[in-house]
Amino acid sequence: MFLKLFLYIFLALATTLSAYEFGTGDYKIKAKTSRQFIDENKVELEGNVSITYADSVVYCDRLIYNTLTKDFTASGKVRILSQSTDFRTNEITGNIETKLIQTSHHQITAGPWFIIGQDAQSFPDESIESKSIRCTTCDIHNGPCWHMTGSTVNYFENGDFEVYNPILHFGGIPVLWLPYMQSDIAGNDGMFKIIPGYDSDWGAFALISTKFKISESVTIEPLLDLYSKKGMGGGVRAEIKTKNSQTNILLYGVHDHNPEEKGQEPEGYYYRFKTEEDRYRLHTNHRSSYFDDRLTLHAKVDKISDYNLMDEFYQSDNTFRHQQSTSYADIEWAEEDYSTSLYYRPQLNDFYSAVERAPEYRFDLPRYELVEDFYVTTQNSIAQLNMNWLETDDNFPATSEISDYNSLRIDSLNMFYFQGKIDNWLNVIPRAGIRFTYYDTSSEEAVSTDELSGLIRASNPLSTPRLTVNNYDDEGDSLFRVLGEVGFEANFKVHNMDHSFSSDYWEIDGLRHIIMPYVNWNWIPNSSEDKDHIYFFDEVDRIDEQNFVRSGIEQRFQTRRNGKIHNLLTVENYVDFHLESEEGDEGIGNFGTKLDWRPFDTFSFNADVLYDLNDDRLNVFRGGMRYKLTESILGSFGYQYRNNYTSRDLYSNGSTLSTSVASNSFATSYQESHTLNARLTYQITPKNLFVGSIRYDVENDEWVDIAMELQHKLHCWTVSVLLAQDYDDQTRMMLMFYLNAYPTAYFGGGG
Repeated sequence: MFLKLFLYIFLALATTLSAYEFGTGDYKIKAKTSRQFIDENKVELEGNVSITYADSVVYCDRLIYNTLTKDFTASGKVRILSQSTDFRTNEITGNIETKLIQTSHHQITAGPWFIIGQDAQSFPDESIESKSIRCTTCDIHNGPCWHMTGSTVNYFENGDFEVYNPILHFGGIPVLWLPYMQSDIAGNDGMFKIIPGYDSDWGAFALISTKFKISESVTIEPLLDLYSKKGMGGGVRAEIKTKNSQTNILLYGVHDHNPEEKGQEPEGYYYRFKTEEDRYRLHTNHRSSYFDDRLTLHAKVDKISDYNLMDEFYQSDNTFRHQQSTSYADIEWAEEDYSTSLYYRPQLNDFYSAVERAPEYRFDLPRYELVEDFYVTTQNSIAQLNMNWLETDDNFPATSEISDYNSLRIDSLNMFYFQGKIDNWLNVIPRAGIRFTYYDTSSEEAVSTDELSGLIRASNPLSTPRLTVNNYDDEGDSLFRVLGEVGFEANFKVHNMDHSFSSDYWEIDGLRHIIMPYVNWNWIPNSSEDKDHIYFFDEVDRIDEQNFVRSGIEQRFQTRRNGKIHNLLTVENYVDFHLESEEGDEGIGNFGTKLDWRPFDTFSFNADVLYDLNDDRLNVFRGGMRYKLTESILGSFGYQYRNNYTSRDLYSNGSTLSTSVASNSFATSYQESHTLNARLTYQITPKNLFVGSIRYDVENDEWVDIAMELQHKLHCWTVSVLLAQDYDDQTRMMLMFYLNAYPTAYFGGGG
């Protein structure tokens, strides 16, 4: 923002002189001597001159002002002070009507910025030109820790500015030069990024970028990446913002001299794909809304060159390793009573399996009250669905080919509810519904649940499947499936309040215990078509006969804290009883527990448990805690265990069921997994911070990843070193510099 200060300072001086001349405003003038030369239309103030107007004060040794021509000269220790600005120079000359104002060598302190410049001049169009400018947030005037220079800086009234020969210096050493830069004042603190470091795959690297605005709504960021092992990469990021929309674009490419190879395939393969040298990513993400957010448009395009690109170059974009990159477009109109949308999802990357929706139209009516206490909800869709399995580059003779398939699917779910209350305490919600689904083609060959799991396993590119799969064929006729569902939900709520109960240690001021027992019965008596002949695209296609009851209790313990209701402990326990099951697993099922405990602002704990009562074994346990030990130490710990088991069907068209985060609504086979993770943040001293994190695979007795970061605060910078290693011994070391005045602006980054 510092360039704009020139104009503010000059106009503050001009406004002060105008107030003096015309006697307008609340101003004060002080000077040892004051003389007026009527014949020369001149006013002269001399000796400790100060003029105060509004929140600005002008100091100088001598001020000469021509009341006719409006010319002025302020000389001798000129200083202009405002609430956030301190401007100093030896002389300012100009004209308050033409707004032509000049100064020579000058210094500005504005917020965290310290600026030194040579000849500066304003123009009638309120633009400014400054020569040989130097700016920094370091208050060491001689030899600052860092600074940026420019031979000529032009600032324009609309907020744009241009810099010729901008150079970034660290400790007096120039590290980055550009011949020209154009940008916008707002939001450009930290416009440069330099990320040096070392990575096992990349080698020594430096990631360089600069951000600037090219218009009021468009910001671009050119990228230049240098890798000792891979070569040079480059591209551009762009952000386009309007009143109703935001669009982010990334175009990036690299000619890879050393693409990663892995797996048991011959040289030149990454698992089941040939390695690529010319690698790229074309990414666009758009969101917009109109008519008070009733009309929304979301679109994403993510085209990448190869299967391993995201993991190798964009690890921070992925929650999980080798997470699929998707593309889609969705336009929706949402009213209070209904919503309608058109959705399109293509398969842009043939090394990912994808269900193309080309397109899908939906019309949904949320729960709508037809008459008192009687509700209806409907969900309807028409979609052309194409199951496109991934295409690999290998040719294993022991592996059969996975065949694609497609179908037009028309689906309509209609549920009816009655919401009643017995004796003003027992809530009863009987429900009934019917689902119609039409497929224009099907498979004559049956594909069982286990065979479908085999298809999914065979399409995993990280393994080398030497197995024969049973594919769907396209010999089946059109199908019209009818599913009925009936169910019943009942619950009631009781509570007990003890206003006198208190505890200083537990921060309890009164205690309320809320208990809500519930029972939920769901029965899908029959499906008019066998699901094994229906193409699988999503869970809608696997719905089958089932009959189960879930009984549970939700509990909450609450207190008053800081004038608000605070949930100390929330617990849900439930048990499933399977009255009928396709797999023959009738009888008692899982016992589940979901717990969230927040006794203090400094401590929280949550847990998710799934125990099979029929087989008498623990299938899922997931727990996590967060603890702020002191003002300087914050730690978190997580533990997850999942057994080797096959879940039961537990699906309802018309009600919502609590499920474990590590389970599914339909029968699914899981492999055993056992992981630990921990994170520690330790403020060692006011100037030193340590952050460490680990993930450990207990099942395979190996570290998944380890990361350590040490930050040290210097005079005007924070220097950070990051060291990380993942499960395949890939090591990454990065050096980061955070600008203390603007913590979000940095020369460096975390990958």
